[in-house]
Amino acid sequence: MPKAKSSLVQPGEARQTGAEAGTASAGTRTAAMVATPRSAAARRGAQAWIGALLLAWPLSAAPAEVDPFEGGGPSGKPVELGEVELEDWLDLPITSVSLTEERASQAPAAVFVLTGDDVRSFGFRTLAEVLRAVPGIFIVPDSAYLNVGVRGLSMPGDQVTRFLVMIDGRPVNNSVGIGQGYLERELPVAPQALERVEVIQGPIGGVYGPVAFMGAVNFVTKRSSGLEAEALVSGELGSRGVSGGELALTLTHRYQELEITAHLGGYRSRGTTYQLPELGLFSDRAVPPGALVRGADWMKAENAFLRLGLRGLSLSVGYSYRIRDLASAPYGAIVGDQKLYYANRSFLSSLGFEKRSELVSALVRVGFEMAEYQDNIGALEGNTERRYEDDSYDRWASGEARVTLTPVVGLRALLGANAQAHFTRQLYGYAGDAKSDVPLNFATASIYGLVEWRGLSDRLTLQAGANWYWSELASSRLTPRGAMVVRVTDSTTAKLFATGGFRTPTLFEGYYSDGISFVPNPGLKSDSSLSLEASIEQQLGRSSKIGLSFFDTSYDNLIMQQATVDELLDGSPGLSPADFTSSFGNLASFGVDGAQLYFDVRQPRVRLWGGVSVQAARDVSRLAGFANLTATLAISTNLPWKPLWLSLNGALISPRFKPNAAIVPGSSEEVPWGGTFGISARLTWPELPGFTVQVSLQNVLGSTLRHPLAIDYAPLTEFPEPELEGRLSLEWRSW
Repeated sequence: MPKAKSSLVQPGEARQTGAEAGTASAGTRTAAMVATPRSAAARRGAQAWIGALLLAWPLSAAPAEVDPFEGGGPSGKPVELGEVELEDWLDLPITSVSLTEERASQAPAAVFVLTGDDVRSFGFRTLAEVLRAVPGIFIVPDSAYLNVGVRGLSMPGDQVTRFLVMIDGRPVNNSVGIGQGYLERELPVAPQALERVEVIQGPIGGVYGPVAFMGAVNFVTKRSSGLEAEALVSGELGSRGVSGGELALTLTHRYQELEITAHLGGYRSRGTTYQLPELGLFSDRAVPPGALVRGADWMKAENAFLRLGLRGLSLSVGYSYRIRDLASAPYGAIVGDQKLYYANRSFLSSLGFEKRSELVSALVRVGFEMAEYQDNIGALEGNTERRYEDDSYDRWASGEARVTLTPVVGLRALLGANAQAHFTRQLYGYAGDAKSDVPLNFATASIYGLVEWRGLSDRLTLQAGANWYWSELASSRLTPRGAMVVRVTDSTTAKLFATGGFRTPTLFEGYYSDGISFVPNPGLKSDSSLSLEASIEQQLGRSSKIGLSFFDTSYDNLIMQQATVDELLDGSPGLSPADFTSSFGNLASFGVDGAQLYFDVRQPRVRLWGGVSVQAARDVSRLAGFANLTATLAISTNLPWKPLWLSLNGALISPRFKPNAAIVPGSSEEVPWGGTFGISARLTWPELPGFTVQVSLQNVLGSTLRHPLAIDYAPLTEFPEPELEGRLSLEWRSW
């Protein structure tokens, strides 16, 4: 049978020679993630205008009356409207950018903060729903896992391997790079247990090393100054009736010097309904009536988290388990197969001690994490159904030490080091056959440093730092960063910063070889990114702000998937894993220029935020999964009746190219404009203090928003958002 070459880069792409790309023979089809390049000279043309932004912004606005964080940040109690000054609410403290507490407006990075109150007001139930509300961020589902896009860039098939995920400042991403997502229900914490969410857009490898390639998110768990409890009971309703439910309990307590945060949650879903019209393009498989796949993404999930703190000593332990069926899956899986599943199990633990003084602060921390992944995929070989199974895990021990010196007022120097020992294993093969076994153990280490000076009455901040990273599986890497933050007036802040990021090849990309479809490539290089950004933020009065940033980011040696696939002609045998030959390579380098506008309004009875990110890719004419425009809007108010909060949130994404459209006859080359939309009503009963009833509708626009799928999902090239879903929640809070 003729083969169709499906590469993420067309043969003419600048980063790949003709010999590397291969030559498509007659009768083949080519799909590309990156197409013919534009002039390379244009790649550096956008950087000159960025610095001019600092001189172009009007500086007239009402000055802030008081610096709300002078002398330290607010208390550890969850921030509630009415309990703090409006400036505090508008400019919350964060710790993820410089590894110390600082106001968000002064942090040398593009950062956006959501509070636990924001999460409750809008009825967000997954971490992905929280992130989708952040300007510049968009979420991409493929029915297996959720991927994150930042400022237009999203890699179809990437499972959050280029976006750092942290819980209380501790990274949780594993090194296998398959069977992970973190954004749905795979983490030990849930939105109900969060005090705030810190989102950094742009590379930040100069602080955290690998994975922080496109950005990072820090999920900060709740703290309390007393005994506080929160319980949640929630139900979901879809086209098939009651479709799911959730139970969650969160407890925070402070007794003298002992701090306790505990969370326990469980979720069950019968699945939703998807319409996949591309299934009807082929006659080699049974197609459900109307191409409707019902209940094929059922899910079970549990999570638990415990944090203890006492006199600088902290202990964190977390566990999560998630198993779900899929409405679609790679390798020609039988769509709608109720026996198909992906399962994840994770465990994290951390023990740390921190000692602070005016001159010297020190942190020592050790930890052990575990991430396990299993799948069971049914595929047809002719008329015979066979089950393919994967079983992979990464178990790693880590240690970190950090010292911070403050020799004089305004000067801070930080030096730290960490090391990890990974023990990984991948088992795969057909059920009933002997499994292929790929064990791989390796170590990593990094040294990082940062120097910061604040002067001119705290109006000028200069920061420089670097991270040196070493791995037994990849070449060592030095990633610098530099920043300048200027408080032009009491209400105007300007930032200019250059940051880098990189990502070492995952084990799946470099070493996975199933003997059927995947070909390993242990010679992969790390992909890297470098970003130059200028921004200005204007505070408008005491309760609102607006910001504008321009960014110029270069991506080099990007690791992408390339695959050879049987042509899908009527009468051909069913698509099976043996019909694919897939591998990864350093296939592309390109740049992204763009601008982002955001606003944030925090009134006692109105909360409003949103933004627009506009960007263009250079050196390429077509980049799969890339969005030239993304926009978000969120508004919540209790006008005119205080006990009732009404909320609305939405997101918009421009068309995106598909990487595998050329493989599948009759499919379009791109997904069209699309959006998501949700509404919520939250009522706190005056006669029942602490009790809240919330009714919300998610995905009001249904499946109008569709997303490009990775190459090996053929015959499917796109996947829709879930159908309209209703939620009814009863919540009790002790405070």
